[in-house]
Amino acid sequence: MKKKLQISVFFISQMLAGCYDNVNPDDLIGVYYSNHGHGEEKLELLKDGSYVLTFTKNEKVVLKNTNSWELESRGKALSFRGFVFGYRDMSPPWGNEPGWWHVEIERSWQGKIELNTDPDLGYYYIKN
Repeated sequence: MKKKLQISVFFISQMLAGCYDNVNPDDLIGVYYSNHGHGEEKLELLKDGSYVLTFTKNEKVVLKNTNSWELESRGKALSFRGFVFGYRDMSPPWGNEPGWWHVEIERSWQGKIELNTDPDLGYYYIKN
């Protein structure tokens, strides 16, 4: 019984450790989509350190934002300069001011890279 418990603890710790693996910049390059259900939000991280965020609702581009991003905390977090979330539940002026967005990099149990936009609601940018 003790051996089974040790094996179970080992596998659970490995699964949890995988959620917060360090990533290198090349792993981050690509397109991410948000899962908030209020329109389509696409975040593209480019190799030159820039990003393009496009928020589309009812097939119309509502917001397009571009600036720079950088890898921080030894590959565990990202910072975005001049970031504006496409979907905002706050009315202006609070919801549309560009600013810094610092986010920890997570991995799903499937190994997909995720950027958590709202931990209470479970909204993420998920890499395709």
